[in-house]
Amino acid sequence: MNAFLKDILYFIGFFCILMVILDIFIDYHPNEFSTKYNNWGKNRNITTTLLIGNSHIQANVNADMIGDSAFNMAIGGSNIQQALSIACTYIPQMENLKTIIINFDYNNVYDTNGNLYTKETCKRERGKSNWGDYLNYIHYRYLHAGTVLTRFDHAISCNQIHYSTLLNNNLTDINLDKLDETFHDNPYYSIPAINMDQYNKYVSSLAMIAKIASDNHLNLIIITSPAHNRFRSQTTKKNLELMQFTMDSLSRIYPLRYKNYLFDTIFSQKDMYADIHHLTREGASIFAHIIKNDFDL
Repeated sequence: MNAFLKDILYFIGFFCILMVILDIFIDYHPNEFSTKYNNWGKNRNITTTLLIGNSHIQANVNADMIGDSAFNMAIGGSNIQQALSIACTYIPQMENLKTIIINFDYNNVYDTNGNLYTKETCKRERGKSNWGDYLNYIHYRYLHAGTVLTRFDHAISCNQIHYSTLLNNNLTDINLDKLDETFHDNPYYSIPAINMDQYNKYVSSLAMIAKIASDNHLNLIIITSPAHNRFRSQTTKKNLELMQFTMDSLSRIYPLRYKNYLFDTIFSQKDMYADIHHLTREGASIFAHIIKNDFDL
């Protein structure tokens, strides 16, 4: 019995040491999120333009084309609530910030089973996605943003220890394999009808970001990124009118500027895209240059 208890104690001790080592590895091994946070920490006092949002900012806008004082803090796969958390955390710490750029997207891409389509999906149990929990976790742990703290085993079990793949200093892309390859066309997707409850929550969070920008006397630029025709063809006139109506309404309350690039003819060529709604490395640079000119950055 004593030998059995001793074996259990040895096992528990070994397991605890292993978890501590793994914990240190996750914290200190270079990854996308910690690299972003560290780079932001070094440059926050000279940053005048902050880009936040999901992969339509992260992968589609090369901040270096906007200027040395622009920083891309967008996170692929994140939602508007997580962008709001980033805004609440980072904006008060930036002395010389003048402009915020964020994307306005409500046409989420879904696969044929009705699940939100991402390149990688985090699952803790069969049939249940925990992608949102995982993003909450990394925002808290790596970016120190005030989202819900969840268990760090998400980072382990979901194999989401992202390696840093910084492009041109601050454009971070987790789908690096797409950037320099031919167009990836995933046929198993669709854009469902708008869920107005979700849409209203989305707009409410976007309005809160607009209020933060207004309270801090910042320029707020809201954009809708270009997309390949396979994506655009599912965007209805009703959706586009609702999008424009929303932006017109918000602009009467907050000093923001909005432009929809979804049907921009400059991005009609297939070789500009890595997939149906993400640009290539070249496309991201061109798009950033257009944003800079259109908004006088």
